[in-house]
Amino acid sequence: MPFELDHVFIGTGVGAPEADALVEFGLREGEPNTHPGQGTANRRFFFENMMLELFWVDNERDAKSPLAAGLHVWERWKGRRGEASPFGVCLRPADVATQTMPFAGWAYRPPYFAPRFIHVGENSASIHEPLICFQSLPATPPHFVQPAGFQRVTELRIFSPFAAEKSEVMADVTRTGTMKYCVGETHLMEIGFHGETNGRTKDLRPQLPLKLCW
Repeated sequence: MPFELDHVFIGTGVGAPEADALVEFGLREGEPNTHPGQGTANRRFFFENMMLELFWVDNERDAKSPLAAGLHVWERWKGRRGEASPFGVCLRPADVATQTMPFAGWAYRPPYFAPRFIHVGENSASIHEPLICFQSLPATPPHFVQPAGFQRVTELRIFSPFAAEKSEVMADVTRTGTMKYCVGETHLMEIGFHGETNGRTKDLRPQLPLKLCW
């Protein structure tokens, strides 16, 4: 397929203390990062083929600025325990021959990504859906790999009370085969590793709306 997952993100409390649950489980944490001009910061976990980012707003003024307004990151972050989706998904091209965008959207040009831009889904104002984006950068080698059995992500499922009436952007993303968007009672992300052949899970709720499956 021409597209693949680059990273997924989950809104957390300031400083992402929720990341400690992943460390206690045995995952290895990478270097944190900030997004100047966007008003967000994160803690990150790198896998062989994608990254998990736990983000929070660290500068309210920047998060509400005209630059970041189209992302609705402030509203998403503040409403993450309510109807707003706490999730985001970013795709990348599977190879350099892929030139088309996987969904309709608009160009976001944050200073930390200059001179390139991020293609953001046109559903970005629908904060009950995940924030969807695409960056035309090829895959880069991981900073390090995780313990055996948690190195390669093979499945991403996002559950939502609003998935039955999904936008065309969400429909397009699911058609790429990179993720599934399913009806659920609450917002929940499931990340599957290595085909989930062991049939085991780790539910990180209530700290995180996340379930690891392997």
